[in-house]
Amino acid sequence: MEQFFHELNQNYIDKEASLQWLKNDKFPFDEERLIIAAQDQGLFTNGFKKIAGLQKTDQCRFYHSPVESPSHLMSGCKILLPNGHYTARHNKVCRYLHWKICEEMQVDMFPDVRRPESPPITSNGNVTVFYDKDIQASRYIKDKAIKPDIVI
Repeated sequence: MEQFFHELNQNYIDKEASLQWLKNDKFPFDEERLIIAAQDQGLFTNGFKKIAGLQKTDQCRFYHSPVESPSHLMSGCKILLPNGHYTARHNKVCRYLHWKICEEMQVDMFPDVRRPESPPITSNGNVTVFYDKDIQASRYIKDKAIKPDIVI
């Protein structure tokens, strides 16, 4: 436990900005509690239940192989990942960031962040923002990672 607190105190973390969501008081108590538990790796997973002596197995309830931990459920479960749960959440965040970047750079964009798709190229003459667009690379890039989410 206390992993979030440890990570929060790293020199590359903006502690004030990282905790701003908590200060804004926009989440009900139960949602806030769940977010903090997830950040601190303290969710009631099968791994936790086994450590607490509440059950004999710590395997993932979806994949039945690795230890079920918050990290596994959020980024490593081979059942949840292919079903698009992570991709859908990731795409929503990227769409919002793209919208905010274009707004900040004064690039003409659509008026509503909930628009289903962002255009792949937007520009105001001085700044061009690429969104989810293949980039040309003159050398090999591991795992063919030539399609970054956002390039300014």
